[in-house]
Amino acid sequence: MIYYLESDREYEGWLPIITVLLGTGMRIGECIALRWEDLDFENRMISVNHNLSER
Repeated sequence: MIYYLESDREYEGWLPIITVLLGTGMRIGECIALRWEDLDFENRMISVNHNLSER
C-alpha cells in the first residue's frame, strides 16, 4: 500500500500521515492533533496529549 502512495501523485501528500498511523496505531484525530512539542526525536517517542474531533 505504501508503494502505491509513493508512486501516485494524488495521494503522495498523505504518505507521512499514513506512515505515522500504521507505525504507531494512533487514531486519525490523535495524529492530526499532534504538535511539535509532542514529539521527542532523541528518545523516539510521541506523546498523545490531544485529540481532534468533529462536534
